[in-house]
Amino acid sequence: MISQAHFDRILSSLNLSSGSSVLLAVSGGVDSMVMACLFSHSAIKCRLAIAHCNFHLRGADSDSDEALVREYAGTQGVIFKKKDFCTKEYAASKGLSIEMAARELRYSWFEEVCQRDGYVAVAVAHNQNDNAADSEHVERLRNRRSYRNEAFFEGAGERRRDSLAKADAGIF
Repeated sequence: MISQAHFDRILSSLNLSSGSSVLLAVSGGVDSMVMACLFSHSAIKCRLAIAHCNFHLRGADSDSDEALVREYAGTQGVIFKKKDFCTKEYAASKGLSIEMAARELRYSWFEEVCQRDGYVAVAVAHNQNDNAADSEHVERLRNRRSYRNEAFFEGAGERRRDSLAKADAGIF
């Protein structure tokens, strides 16, 4: 598992400092919850908000994930933002797979929130199985964005993908 000190060095190398505003994309899965914990316990005190997407694809499990993330944000004193999506309808109307529709909805909403609320970065936890697909989607969206994003962060004119952890959960 990644150490907090190593995580903080990564944040520093990305020019994030105390007071930087970061939107954390948290699904409720192990990868994103570990990422949220690392940010919450960081010596670099960023202004955090947690963004949760409820795609309503797994019935009660989707609602349980939302409740978990909302509760975690509350215990950490972090702003909680959530968006409900009609993912199946969106996918059908755009001729997309459910997975691609969810990615498009998710990253478009992250962009909207960052622009509206002044977040300079989005942090997304990926595992080795989903990183390539999400990175391709982010690449297509990246020219429309003024904030940092990528598999982890992307800056204006600068792309950076840093290893956050190589743990049993496969976070990187």
